[in-house]
Amino acid sequence: MTGRRRTASFLQIVPGVFPTGVVTDMKTAYLFMPPLLGGLLLLAACHTVEPPLRPVAYLFPSVRTMAELEGLKAQDIAVADLAALLDEAGCGPLLRQVGLLDHELGIVARGLADRGYAELDARRSAGPIPWVTFAGMSDGRLEITAAFRHLPPESCRAGINYRQPPREVALGYDRYGRPQMTRTWAAGHAELRQRQWPKGGPEDYWEMRWLFPLPR
Repeated sequence: MTGRRRTASFLQIVPGVFPTGVVTDMKTAYLFMPPLLGGLLLLAACHTVEPPLRPVAYLFPSVRTMAELEGLKAQDIAVADLAALLDEAGCGPLLRQVGLLDHELGIVARGLADRGYAELDARRSAGPIPWVTFAGMSDGRLEITAAFRHLPPESCRAGINYRQPPREVALGYDRYGRPQMTRTWAAGHAELRQRQWPKGGPEDYWEMRWLFPLPR
């Protein structure tokens, strides 16, 4: 009798889970315990850790398609050299301001060595750069492409004058089949692009693309 009373009082302290009244036998209590435990485990699982607000490196593409990776070439590059190239492009200081760590550049270097591709995802950060891609070209150069939420600052434009008429204006389709307008300006081994969706889509943005010979 004591065991029944203890079970009943335990079950009654969980409002809204069990029927009104006292559970009068252990068999009934056990019928309700699995759903209770399952619910508690599900609630615990829902408290997952949010992705960090700083830039995070990924080895698989979220910006480009898998087909675009087929012609890339694996490249060995040191973390210090990656940091120097980002600084040369003008992106390094902007990424460090929002928390870029050398550890993430180490993951980028590993991705380039393994398959010739890696990304930095900064979409959750408050900085002007939502993402950066790194791709090993078949001619041995490293392509770095950075997206900008607005017109890139002058320090990132590689001397390109966007007030001049663009070198190319192309109407194509994005990876989801939506019409996309791309305006391209170029100077040396760098390109500035403006991507727009005339019939609706994601927010318009800008890109800078650089081609760097690998440090020896």
